[in-house]
Amino acid sequence: MSLPTSPQTTAVVLPSNFTNETANGLDSKCSRDGYGALHYTMAALILVLALAGNGFICVAFATRRKLRTVTNYFVVNLAVASFLLVIQWVVWIGLYLLCIDIAPVVKLAHILEILFGSASVVSLGVVSYDRYYAVTRALHYGSTMTHRRALTVIIAVWVYATITASLLLGTLDKTIGQLYMKIYISALFLFNFFIPFVISAYCYVRIFLIAMLHLQHGAPANQLSDPLSKASTLRKQLKISLNIFILAVPFLFIWNFFYAITVYEVMCYDCRVVESPTAEYFVSNLPEIIAAINPLIFICLTKNLRNFLIMGLRCSKDHHRRRANQFAQSESYPATTQFTTNYQGGNGYDAIAKV
Repeated sequence: MSLPTSPQTTAVVLPSNFTNETANGLDSKCSRDGYGALHYTMAALILVLALAGNGFICVAFATRRKLRTVTNYFVVNLAVASFLLVIQWVVWIGLYLLCIDIAPVVKLAHILEILFGSASVVSLGVVSYDRYYAVTRALHYGSTMTHRRALTVIIAVWVYATITASLLLGTLDKTIGQLYMKIYISALFLFNFFIPFVISAYCYVRIFLIAMLHLQHGAPANQLSDPLSKASTLRKQLKISLNIFILAVPFLFIWNFFYAITVYEVMCYDCRVVESPTAEYFVSNLPEIIAAINPLIFICLTKNLRNFLIMGLRCSKDHHRRRANQFAQSESYPATTQFTTNYQGGNGYDAIAKV
């Protein structure tokens, strides 16, 4: 969702011919002409994949004790932020398509997007440092990074994201609105998106240098067979770090790309980054697209999540099979008992014989 400063700056869920300046007249001239089959299809895919993927990660974390590691606390926090981001996006779409006057809540929608986006990206910066610490201090990681400390960090992330998002209210002052927006969006991009990206990049470069060193020198076979040895612990942490790296890189890159475009539009009032309406719709929805794809990547890379998904599918299949068997038995029950239920006389031996 681009910020409301330029006529060319469009809201993330709205068609390219809609600007914030036209929001005030939406109740009198309601039109959905900017939406086509591609827009509806993309919105439906984002909604289904994002809610199902992020929801599954949260449910798995809540129900499977084995998944409640310190690193997964931060991953679940990312899933919650992505889930909320898509929810507010869906509400925003619904208000627009129902021709409800959205002008009073435009600012609120931008604040919520900044809140959830900042919480997501800062969480990835935190989990990247968590992986760096786990690899460089493999033997001390378990005693240092406790669940309580992870929860404290997560609370701090949300407090920080809330404060930075609420600063957008400064644009309500019409006398300094434009200048304030330029300063605010530049600072937001620097502190909430670019710096976490740099921190993550530094952490993963160091992690992979350690991994290369580990591969060159190797480790005795007896150490690798011992799950409590330093070599075995380091190997496990490196594997987890690789999964988080694959999750983090596209997420951080796309968010930085998205906000770099936003900064460019804010600084250059009459500039337009993309000309095609379809391309503009795609670019403006990049945060929601990555929120839908990321959980699927993490599920595919994480063995415990894959096993939980397979177990759930098997349980569902067994449940449907039992229901089908019960239904078949209930259908055959009257036929096998019709003689006993209709029996009105005779001795007991005859009734048993007829059954």
